[in-house]
Amino acid sequence: MNVSLPHKWIEHLCDTLTEGIFIIDPEGRFQTVNRAFTQMLGYDAHDIAGMRFADIAAETGHIAQPVRDGILHFELYYFNQAEKRPLPIKLIDKQGNMVSVQLRSIIIRENGDTVTRAVGIMQEEAVVDEGLPSDIDYVETKQLWEMEQNYRNVLKSSGDAIFITDFNGWIVTVNEAVLTMLAYESADDFIGKYLLEFGPLLEGEYPCTTGETVTIDEAWQNLQIENTNILFEQGAVKCRQYLFKQDKTLVPVEATLTLLKDKKGEPRGTIAICRDITDRIWTENEIIRTKSFLENVFKTTADGLYVTDAIGDIIMVNSALCRMVDYTEKELVGMCSLDLLPDAPGPETTQELFEHMYTKNYFNHFEYVWKKKDGTLFPVEAQIATLTGGNGEIEGIVGSLRDISERKQAEELLRKAHGELELKVKDRTKDLEEANTALRVLLKNREDDKIALEQKIMANINELVLPYLEKLRSSGLKDRQGAYVDILSSNLKNIVSPFEDVYATKNLHFTPMETQVANLVKIGKTTKEIAEILNLGIKTIEFHRDNIRKKIGIQNKKINLRAYLLSSS
Repeated sequence: MNVSLPHKWIEHLCDTLTEGIFIIDPEGRFQTVNRAFTQMLGYDAHDIAGMRFADIAAETGHIAQPVRDGILHFELYYFNQAEKRPLPIKLIDKQGNMVSVQLRSIIIRENGDTVTRAVGIMQEEAVVDEGLPSDIDYVETKQLWEMEQNYRNVLKSSGDAIFITDFNGWIVTVNEAVLTMLAYESADDFIGKYLLEFGPLLEGEYPCTTGETVTIDEAWQNLQIENTNILFEQGAVKCRQYLFKQDKTLVPVEATLTLLKDKKGEPRGTIAICRDITDRIWTENEIIRTKSFLENVFKTTADGLYVTDAIGDIIMVNSALCRMVDYTEKELVGMCSLDLLPDAPGPETTQELFEHMYTKNYFNHFEYVWKKKDGTLFPVEAQIATLTGGNGEIEGIVGSLRDISERKQAEELLRKAHGELELKVKDRTKDLEEANTALRVLLKNREDDKIALEQKIMANINELVLPYLEKLRSSGLKDRQGAYVDILSSNLKNIVSPFEDVYATKNLHFTPMETQVANLVKIGKTTKEIAEILNLGIKTIEFHRDNIRKKIGIQNKKINLRAYLLSSS
């Protein structure tokens, strides 16, 4: 039969007990305490009103209020453990003294999960001096000394940061690696402080040595609660944690937490071994970024990509290859890559081909023909690279295919157009050559006609005009008439002077006198006549005629000088 007791009766019953009893809400605030509680700690009911259990717990009483608010959910620290077994703990009385008690608890939950309140039952521990037994011999003392030396050597030489705390979480000692990791100068900065103070307990965002910003949220705090429960239930837990450096930057650590026990097997403290995993996280993040990048490249590239195992069976493809060969990814995975070639080889040939390809780097870059699902062939440009494992053995290949059907069509059109252009150029070149030949003939004829006309004009003046002007000049003319003859002769010479210059350019090796003699010879003047015209002696004219014959290469030859000069002009 269920009996409902009046509330006042329950308070009276609690006040008669010698054990301290208190009730707290989910935030750790005191709701009720009995007389034994106030007598044990020196507080009265008015003092306790508005206080939290954290305010009298020695482990947390000195911690700043904002931090205390973040870490002191009662179900995390004491009451979960005290519900399973008596928990030794130190409390602070009203005078500030430490009081050692054994704590037991009853946690009241709704629906088996949500905590509504907790009942604490505490009994003061008797202080017992457990001095060394008088009969400990020298050998046991030596063993204890040796164990202490080994313990100190381990702490000193360990590259991992090591924290040792008492059962209530107060740091007893740290090694040099802790100072190095967290950038502190002295172990005194840690000893006597609460271990949890050096971790992120309040929700928020914190800079980290990995270069990232770490978010501490409720999920993270719940994970730490779970790890703490595992530690007390199983005696050890391995997890990832964060510790604050002196500049309040977080250091990610891989922590191994272990309960330290006394000779009776009772937990008396903890040891936390922490390894800085900044580099490992950075590497992991870099691997994730690289993997994500490569996966995105694999998925989004326009080229068809496939990966095979060591025997050539496809284990991965991208969507571009599926579209290229008209297979689904499910159909391609497991298919031998060589089955997509026009003439798929048999198993023995396939193995031999792959071995040859692996050892000789065969098919590194090539053009080939692949086959679609319906048997249609299409040209591809392929690149293949081998995949090697850590032991250097071939584990497969990565193949890249590019459909070059359009390029091949363009190349064919280009070759055809090039051929047609070459024919047109050849025909055009032939026409141009014929036209050039005809033009050269016309130009040659025109030049010949020009030269002939110039020679005829010059010959006519020299033969039909100038001789008579000379005779006219020597016929006893009056001064005025002689002047007119001179003017007429000068003008005629000016008219034919360009023709004489052309002729002269062909005979640049003649002296001026030889040129005059040659011109008079060409117009038919005899030696005597030339002597009279030039007012020189006959022997002098003959001397110049001999020099002309020498220079034009007909000396001692039976060749008429006038005929030769006319033919070469």
